[in-house]
Amino acid sequence: MEDRRKYARVTTHFFGRFRVLNSHSEPQICAGAFCSTGHAVREIFASQSQLPESVTKFLLELDNKLESVLGILRKDALEELFSHKMRVLDISAGGIVMQTDFPLEIGQYLEVVLHMGDFPFRMASGVGRIIRHADKGGNKGLVLEFTDLREEDREEIIHYVFQEERRKLRKQRLEE
Repeated sequence: MEDRRKYARVTTHFFGRFRVLNSHSEPQICAGAFCSTGHAVREIFASQSQLPESVTKFLLELDNKLESVLGILRKDALEELFSHKMRVLDISAGGIVMQTDFPLEIGQYLEVVLHMGDFPFRMASGVGRIIRHADKGGNKGLVLEFTDLREEDREEIIHYVFQEERRKLRKQRLEE
């Protein structure tokens, strides 16, 4: 059997929200600055800043704190727009394995908002299609394959996956 995975994935546990789309062509709600964390902009600023290193570091830390506050403020609006809760069991830039109490069917399209952390605030959003049922370590779930994911969100997910892998490797080395 051919392995079709293009991206690294990690077993995880965080919560997100979703809304069911009537069709794949339905416009995304979370397709702009409303759901953006600006991770790529911060990296460019850090690498190209003409300011002293201490000032650049201070501004980046201040930006992270402001982003966390804005994330908390946006959370209420997101809960209203994305009324269904989900638990993410596995993630890659290609899709997620999720659990929800809301009844879903294979083939349905969802717009999802993934809340991957508060400090630093980390969020991504995209559209995906439920492609099959999954059993992840005894937990029943659904596999959602991303069909429309902005490059910024893909990078945010890849960054999260590698961060989680590093965290797990460190933990494993400490336990040995």
